[in-house]
Amino acid sequence: MRDLKLLVVAVLVEGGEQDAQRVLEPTEAEPQQSALVRKADAPTSREHEVLRLLAQGLTREQIARETALSLRTVMRIITRLEEKLDAPCPFLLGMNATRLGLIP
Repeated sequence: MRDLKLLVVAVLVEGGEQDAQRVLEPTEAEPQQSALVRKADAPTSREHEVLRLLAQGLTREQIARETALSLRTVMRIITRLEEKLDAPCPFLLGMNATRLGLIP
C-alpha cells in the first residue's frame, strides 16, 4: 500500500491529478492490455531503443549521446511513444510499456 501511495504522489508531481486517477483506476489485465495494443502501433526499432534507455533511467541528453541522435530527434521519438502508448507523461510511458511487455 505504501508503494501505491508513493506512486500516486510521483504521478501527481509529474503529470497531475488526471494521471494519478488513471493509476488508481481498477484494471482488468487482459482487456486493458488488448486496448493498449490495439491503440498503439508497434514501436519501431529506434523507438524501442529509446524506450529501453528511458527505462534504464537515462536522461534525454544521455539518450541522444548514446544513440548518436540529436536531442530534438530524441524528444520527437519520446513524444511519438507517448502518443502510441497513451502515456501523457514519462512515468505512464514506462508503466504502459511494461504492461505491454515492451520493456522488462
